[in-house]
Amino acid sequence: MRIKTSDVEIQRLEMIDAASKVFAEKGYDGTSMLDIANVIGTTRTPLYYHFGSKDQLYLEVIQRISEIQIQKLKHIFANAESIFDKIEFELIDMLSENDSHISTILEDVNKHAELLPEAVRIVEQWDRSIFDIKEAFFYQAIEKGELRADIDTREAISVIFLFYYSMISRNGMRFVNANNLDQRKLINSFMSMFKKQYGMGNDVNVSK
Repeated sequence: MRIKTSDVEIQRLEMIDAASKVFAEKGYDGTSMLDIANVIGTTRTPLYYHFGSKDQLYLEVIQRISEIQIQKLKHIFANAESIFDKIEFELIDMLSENDSHISTILEDVNKHAELLPEAVRIVEQWDRSIFDIKEAFFYQAIEKGELRADIDTREAISVIFLFYYSMISRNGMRFVNANNLDQRKLINSFMSMFKKQYGMGNDVNVSK
């Protein structure tokens, strides 16, 4: 029986998604193709057939996470009302439990920067894509009068990146957990400061 191309692609994506969870749990060094095969419920043969090596599968995992996150960002920014809603909803989504594995994989990429430079390239391209999407919406917000016309958009977007990466770092998560801090309240506090620094006034409400 001939397998449809779409069925093959679905099988590949299922393998990548399963590998993503294993890499997040065990890290690149602690993960073997056998570990991933066991989670999927198959042998290593299909994994090597589709990806060739653990390194290539790891790259596919990062690429898929990147594509999913970019699409989620586009959806949030296209549907939320004000620029402040867009930013807040994005942070809530990115810092949710469902996306917690992403931080582990990103830290793993930094750890293996010399071993897997292609992984670093994918993450850098991912960051650039997100930056470009946000910048376009920031210019729209300036035209609408939500943001001050004199702001440095690159600085404002970088502040969001810094807040996000500080929250998902191991030390950041450890600090939040150790002090029993409410992540949603931290986001609200950040949004209040962001609005005060870059907003035009009090006519745009930060959601509670």
